[in-house]
Amino acid sequence: MRACWAMFAGVWALASTAASTAQEKKLPKQPVEIRAERLRVEQKERRAVFEEAVEARQGTLTVRCRRLEVSYAGEKDRRARAGEILLMQFSGEVEIEQGERRGHCQQASYDRPAGILVCTGDPWVTEGPNRIAGERIEYLLEAGEVRVQRPRAVIRVEDTAPSHPEGKRP
Repeated sequence: MRACWAMFAGVWALASTAASTAQEKKLPKQPVEIRAERLRVEQKERRAVFEEAVEARQGTLTVRCRRLEVSYAGEKDRRARAGEILLMQFSGEVEIEQGERRGHCQQASYDRPAGILVCTGDPWVTEGPNRIAGERIEYLLEAGEVRVQRPRAVIRVEDTAPSHPEGKRP
């Protein structure tokens, strides 16, 4: 859904939540709802281009951007039935929301049959006070896995120790 591996435990806790629920694991099978100001359909290329104030929703995943190009399967495509979405390419201030997680990048590509969302162009994701950024973030939605190239992370660790030693107060 790019971190510092020195904080592996904290990073893994944040990253592993990107696709952990049963509902999220079923995303590729759920319908995709898309809204925008304009739509151009190119029948021969099996492509639809949505522009301005684009919002795409599938289950708990919402993506907003300026432009979305959708490629869909033809009669002979083996990855999906004719007319089903194969690839969604988002561009222009891409904002991603899923539960408490928020993400941002300049471009994102969603391979729907594979259930993989790839973010590039200064991508980052936050959950609560934690933040992961890097060159490229891949969300493997069905596997519940996040892969980050050249990761950087800020992980907040709650202080669980008492502020005063037991029995002693200032």
